[in-house]
Formats: sequence, structure tokens, C-alpha cells
Amino acid sequence: MTTTTPLNGVSDQLEATRGLVSFRIVTAMRWIAIAGQAAAVLVVYFAMGFQLPLGLAMVPISVNVAVTIWAWQRRRRLGRDALWLRDEEAGRYLAWDLVQLGLLLWLTGGVSNPFAIIILAPVTVSASILKRTTTSILAFLAIFIVTVLAVNALPLPWSNVPVVFPTTFIGAIWASLVLSILFVALYVSWLAQRARDMSEALTASQLALVREQRMSALGGLAAAAAHELGSPLSTIAVVAKELLHDLPQGSAQAEDAALLVQETKRCRDILVELEERNAGPPDSDDPYHHLPVSTLLEVAAHPHQQDRVTVTIIADPIHEDDDDRAPAEMGEVDVSLLDQPTIPRRPELIHGLGNFIQNAIQFADSEVTLQATWTADTLKILILDDGPGFDTAIMGRLGEPYVQGTGQRTRAKRALRQVGKEGGMGLGVFIARTLLEHTGASVDFTNRRRGGASVAVEWNRHSLVAES
Repeated sequence: MTTTTPLNGVSDQLEATRGLVSFRIVTAMRWIAIAGQAAAVLVVYFAMGFQLPLGLAMVPISVNVAVTIWAWQRRRRLGRDALWLRDEEAGRYLAWDLVQLGLLLWLTGGVSNPFAIIILAPVTVSASILKRTTTSILAFLAIFIVTVLAVNALPLPWSNVPVVFPTTFIGAIWASLVLSILFVALYVSWLAQRARDMSEALTASQLALVREQRMSALGGLAAAAAHELGSPLSTIAVVAKELLHDLPQGSAQAEDAALLVQETKRCRDILVELEERNAGPPDSDDPYHHLPVSTLLEVAAHPHQQDRVTVTIIADPIHEDDDDRAPAEMGEVDVSLLDQPTIPRRPELIHGLGNFIQNAIQFADSEVTLQATWTADTLKILILDDGPGFDTAIMGRLGEPYVQGTGQRTRAKRALRQVGKEGGMGLGVFIARTLLEHTGASVDFTNRRRGGASVAVEWNRHSLVAES
């Protein structure tokens, strides 16, 4: 039987991939910045005639060139792994870019320089690829630099009469830059974090599916091995019995032949048990690959059953959840629909339904009901529990990754963690929904009027069987 144990080590695998930034990309961005700064200074000085302190202005640019070349050569000597930066390392590179840019702006007018808006670039880059802690530090550094530029900077050398900007205007520019830095740091960081969470959650669901497929293939391999080994074991058993019949009673050779017969029988019993335990490989045409819906629910629920919770399976075309709908009359049901649908035993179905059933059993007070109803065109499975129900504050977001509630259901989950039960990553519902939607299902979450949670999974019956 395919089990649905939690994903071991997935959180560690996902955490190991966080914060990796390509040093090549950081270096390429810095060369673009250097080229842009040098071009701006030279065009303003030579083409537009502004009397900039050209020599001083080229100093921070030249230092940036030297730092970039030194960092590139140093990391190349450290090997291929050094071409990837952790968050802290990438943050230090961006902090240097902010300081260098601030020094260049201080020499060329401070916040009154139209190019002062470029101070947002390192913060934007950090918000999009680095952790929030690093982005917060860079944002405060940028605000500090902008404040210094607003209070004290060399005047912008206009070509004719120097222009003195009112203090109110300088203050307004300072305020706009500070608000822009805060907005970029918060909003872009939030969007990037959501994108990373979704990517990692999808990776976790793919890992779950791969593991289930491997376990299903392993079960099929065991069944195939049992089938193939049956014939040679039968031959060995026949030869051993003939030897036992021909050898003198009580001799050492007769005892060895008797032991051989006994062990051969034991091997055959083990192989028979393997054949009965496995339903066959995923691409098998044998009847165990297509299960009645009630049997599929038993397979999905079995690994998660607990003594304190009773799991009831109901499978008929006329039964409905009595919280919401009345049962249909017998006269309204086509007699041909009384037979249960048979659906493929796919890893996505076993793991997806198993996750929802495990969740229901964890939070149920005493009972979980699994109801399967169907029509000629649809198949619907309801997973009902008598627990505290879903947290209404997150009802609209159920099925998204890393959703954490604050109600009774979440407190119950924390209590389970405290007594040593598997806590998970907050991805169980997302993984289950993703896997079931991969099979063409639609998933709906509601709270029952009598108390408890309800998960409704519905398929187009024809497409579900056609994908087998």
C-alpha cells in the first residue's frame, strides 16, 4: 500500500536554495552602473558645459572599477562555488554601491541632482532578490545617505548663474526619495517574497509527487518480482520434495531436504503476501490498478487512522451531506448508477486525498466521514470532520502556500506539535490541492453548520477515467 508520510527534509532542502544570487549578475549590473555614471559625468561636463569637479567625480567611479575587478578576480580564485552569493554577501556589495553612489551625488549637487533618483536602484534590487532583513538594512542606509545629501552637499554647478533651491523644495525632494525608498523596500519585497514562497511550495508539491510515484513504482516492482520468482521457487520445491522422498529417513541429507522444502514454502508465502499487498505498477492493466471509489478512500485513509477517531466511508449516488442538502429520492436516481465508479490508483490521488484525510483526522473530535457521490458525469468526494472547522480569517486563502491562521484549528495544530506529532511546513493543504487539481479536480473548503470542516473534491468523471 502506498503511504503518505510527511515530506522529510523538504524544509531543509528549500532553505538551502534561499539567498543564492549569481555573482555574475551582480557584477554585470555594477558594470552597467559604472558605464552609466561615467557617461553622465562626461556628457554633462563636455557636452553641456557644466563645470563639474571632473577629477573628484571620476574618483568614486574609478574606485568602483577597481573594487569590481578585485572582487571578480578574488572570487574566481576561490572556485566555481564562490560565484554564488549569500544574502549577506550580496547585501554588502549593494551597500558599497549605495555608498559610492552617495559620494558621487554629494560631489554633484546632492538631492538637487536629477539623477538622485538612482539611489532607489540598489534598494529595488535587494527587495526583489534578497531577504527582508538585508533589504531593511539597505533601505535605512539609503535613507541615511539621502538625509546627508539633503543637509550637506556641494552645489550643482550650473553653466550661468548658480541656482539656490528653497529649503522647502529640498525638503520635498528628500521626503519623496525617503517615501520612495520605503515603498520600494516594502512593496517589492512583499511581492518577491510571495513569488519565492509560491515557487518553493510548487517545488515541495513536485517532491511529494515524485516520492509517491517512486513508492508506487517500487510496489509494482515488488509485485512483478513476486510473479517472476514464483516459477523457479515451485521448481525448487518439487525437486526438494523428490529428494526428501528418495533419501533415507533420519539421515542428515533428509533433514537438509526437509529444511529446503520448509524454507521454499516460506518464500512462496512471502511472495504471495507481496502480490496481495500491491496493486500493480501504474501502467498495469490488471484490475487492482482501477479501484472502486470506496476502496480508494480506504487506501488513502489507512496510513493516517487513529484509535480516537472513527473513520466512516459512505459511497452511493444518492447520499449527500445532511448539513447542506437533503438526500435524493430513489426514483430520481438512474439504477445504472448504483455501481461504484472505478478510478485509477494514481499517486496524485492517493497523496492528495490522504493529506486532506490526515488533516481532518488530526482536528476531529471523534469522527471523520468520507462521502463519495456521483452522477453520470461527475464524481464528488466530501471529507467531513467534527472538529473546530476552518479559521474564517483565512477561509478565502486556503490552498495558498504558507497560510497560517489564528483560530481554534491552528491552535489545535500547535498543540499536536507540542506533543510530538508531525508539524509540517504549512504546505499540506497547498500540496494536496495542487496534486488533485493536476488530476482535473476542483477543491472547495467550507465549514459545516453543525460544526467541523468540509472539503469537497469534484471531478469530471469521464476525464478522470480517460487519464488512467
